[in-house]
Amino acid sequence: MASAAKETKEIIVERIHRDSDFPAMSQTVTLLNKLEASNDSSSDDLSNIILSDYALTLKIIRLVNSVGYLQFGEVTTVSRAMMLLGFANIRNIALTLLLFDHMGGDAGSKVKELLLRALCSGILARNIADETGFANSEEAFISSLFHSLGRVMVTFYMPEKFREIIKLAAEKGIAEDAAALSVLGLSYEAVGAEIADTWNLPKKVIYTMKKMRPDEIKKGPGEMDRLCSIANFSNEISKIISSTGSAAEREKELTKLMNIYKLHFGDIADINHVVNMAASDTAKFADAFSFNTSELPFYSKLAGWGTGEEESAVDEPRPGGGLPEGLNSIAGILDVENEKRPDNLLAKGVQEINTAILNDYPVNEVIKIALETMYRSMNISGTSQVFFLLRDSKGAMKIKFGFGEDLSATKEWFQIAPDGPGNIFSLALSKPTDLVIKDISSPEIKPLLPSWYARKISGEIFVIILPLVVNKNPLGLFYIEGDRAAFGQISADDLKSLTMLRDQTVLSIKQKHAP
Repeated sequence: MASAAKETKEIIVERIHRDSDFPAMSQTVTLLNKLEASNDSSSDDLSNIILSDYALTLKIIRLVNSVGYLQFGEVTTVSRAMMLLGFANIRNIALTLLLFDHMGGDAGSKVKELLLRALCSGILARNIADETGFANSEEAFISSLFHSLGRVMVTFYMPEKFREIIKLAAEKGIAEDAAALSVLGLSYEAVGAEIADTWNLPKKVIYTMKKMRPDEIKKGPGEMDRLCSIANFSNEISKIISSTGSAAEREKELTKLMNIYKLHFGDIADINHVVNMAASDTAKFADAFSFNTSELPFYSKLAGWGTGEEESAVDEPRPGGGLPEGLNSIAGILDVENEKRPDNLLAKGVQEINTAILNDYPVNEVIKIALETMYRSMNISGTSQVFFLLRDSKGAMKIKFGFGEDLSATKEWFQIAPDGPGNIFSLALSKPTDLVIKDISSPEIKPLLPSWYARKISGEIFVIILPLVVNKNPLGLFYIEGDRAAFGQISADDLKSLTMLRDQTVLSIKQKHAP
């Protein structure tokens, strides 16, 4: 048994390292899990991690716009999405998308089936936590999502072993967990914990991967056992939904399960309503992942829950995607390309800031929306940096918010001294004047660069400086830099939109300080 366990770990580790995308995904997952909502800088770090991945950014924004926030106007930035859904929610969505993107893209239908079940379990746990107040809803979601990680990993990286486990369970009439222990030498839970530990998942999430026995469900559970209970409960509900029994048999199994967990969750008034809500939310997530749910039996059973009928599989693609692998619609490609165009991004950002001002958002949030819009629209080459610098009590300007690589390191040296000699920053602030420098290395520009700045920057960039002046008092500036070769893709209308974003920020500040 010990040698089988060692072999299983070695095979999984070897196959993971052979997967070229896994290290990058693992690094991002680890970074996300290190962020704490209570840390003031975490929301900025979270936005930066998300915005560094264009596909992830687009999927999060699309998902937010599909889950009932349209009454607040279209959401076009991660910054505003975080305001509406909260830090923990956006982080959990990002983690979910990373997992699905990595393991769902080229995987077979069995892996997608398990991923969809895991997602449904997370949504069920969140809804049950909201309804009962038994646990923190966001922690319940992430704990339940990763509860079956070991099973998913074995199915994805060791499909031959997974088939052997299923065959053994059927032949011997034993539980799949027992068959897994026999074949692998270690449990699904142990496999999941091993991977979760490398991802730096919270200890409480790793703890909640364990299977709870009925005799472990006792009164007065602590925080860890609450999360473990709700993770087990929601995953058992998903297991019942996916079972092959009739609707009446599944209802009977659910009633039995609820009686077991009644000590923790009490009587959930309408469990069918909770399941149906989860079905709706799962469908929206599936669209964001471009999952073709018609090929997944679990989704058919979930969609038909409470009606006694399963949703019939159809060949028509879902509105949000779901075409067979390798196929894309022209409309879908055009949608993505339109999202990348600076003029579209800028126009949406201007509208979003108008909405933010009308809804009396805090100035810092308005600045973040403006800054993110500038970053996404100007990040044509993928190497841009965008900062908002604020004047301090001594007159120096320092980075308050920013997007781009090595932001922490840049904050250390990027500081504009008060009343410095004639340079690009003092020229922009003293007039004030919006400056566009197409080539920072041109001979006529070099004498205007402060020495501290010239030593650090690349010579292959363009720079845009937009001073922020309120009542003739220069409070700060927006700084944008990007690949010089990409400047030709920026139109005069784009530049005008950038100034509009700055002007709206000024308006927000004036509105907050109006008598």
